[in-house]
Amino acid sequence: MFITNLLKGGRYLLISGALLFFFSCSNDDEELPVIDEGVLESVVSSETVTMDQLLDRAVEEYDVAPEMIAQFADKIAFLRTMTVDMTAYRIKYHTVTPDGQPTVASGVVYYPNIKNPKGVMETSPINKSKKNCASRSVQTIECAGSLFGYVSILPDLIGCGSTDDMPISYMQHENAARVSADMRRAAAEFIRKKYNKTISNKSIVAGYSLGGAISWALARYYAKHPELGVDVKEIYIGGGAYDPLVAMNAFISTRYSQYAILPNIVYSMNYYDNLELDFNEIFRGELLEHYNEWCTGWISVPELTKMLGYDIGEYMNLEFLSQDNPAMQRILKAVATKAVPNDWIPTAKVHMYSAKDDTYVPRECSDQLYNFLKKIGADVDYTLLEGNHTTTGLTMGLELLERLLLSPAP
Repeated sequence: MFITNLLKGGRYLLISGALLFFFSCSNDDEELPVIDEGVLESVVSSETVTMDQLLDRAVEEYDVAPEMIAQFADKIAFLRTMTVDMTAYRIKYHTVTPDGQPTVASGVVYYPNIKNPKGVMETSPINKSKKNCASRSVQTIECAGSLFGYVSILPDLIGCGSTDDMPISYMQHENAARVSADMRRAAAEFIRKKYNKTISNKSIVAGYSLGGAISWALARYYAKHPELGVDVKEIYIGGGAYDPLVAMNAFISTRYSQYAILPNIVYSMNYYDNLELDFNEIFRGELLEHYNEWCTGWISVPELTKMLGYDIGEYMNLEFLSQDNPAMQRILKAVATKAVPNDWIPTAKVHMYSAKDDTYVPRECSDQLYNFLKKIGADVDYTLLEGNHTTTGLTMGLELLERLLLSPAP
């Protein structure tokens, strides 16, 4: 990791130079996009967020072990010297549900407390429960780009925040991309009204795990909708089910998962894709008794995993866990439509990450996308790490922050 070498020598010179660059950045000479009026519904509240708060929340939320903290201590200590506080604004804005119905969604705009933001970072959310989505808990690690001078835009998934009367919308990638793009439009409208500034039309798009697939879908969405005027300059994605069918087939074949998200996926797709499933044929045991409480998103997946365990066959019927089962066939047919289409060539640099032996999202999902990108000649690098799903996400996040700090504005 290049940050280790930076720590060994020339540190104070580096810090001084980076600080001078960091606080003098401006996009005054950039051609700026037109602001859409009427996407923003309201500003709900605001509060200050610091790096210490983000670290404390990350340790609490992701149950980070002390040895993991020690592993990243030097990087965190270095980055801490370079941060600024930010203001988090909870907003509501107009968008659509997966079936195309108008709705008012929610999210958070993070504005760095400096004169001129360095750029725009659009981050897709890691899988969260309804109780700790961004608009309910603004101290979330996905906004860390604002610590280094970027406007960070973080939407809630449909099913969270202001739309929490619906199940969390898993694998609805096309809709999640539209919702994210509408959030950017609302953020631009808000910042014009609040700060009298026009944000850059250039974006860094980033996401991990659930957010990895959404961020990939968002980058494609901007490429397919040039009329939006958003220029994606870099893409950071990791640990995502870019083709969910690959992940589903792995669940079926192994009947094992250290992240019990499959019941939520089945429940969500039944709702949003009108599959008309009979859960008596799918769930078993306590899950069958409580699926209307446990699978809507009010209980987090780590909590659900503690209750259900790692053996999928313990909480889902074995007959269902077969590709020949009629209910499973309906699900797989729907899942096959959820892959982010490989019908475009990204012009941005793509940075991909995966754990070598990921027990949450099968590594095959990342391998497949990387092989396709290499085949079409995209500018892509792929980092495979020895750690687990969580440590890989932390590594990706810290390397991204290092690059945000030391690179020019996009």
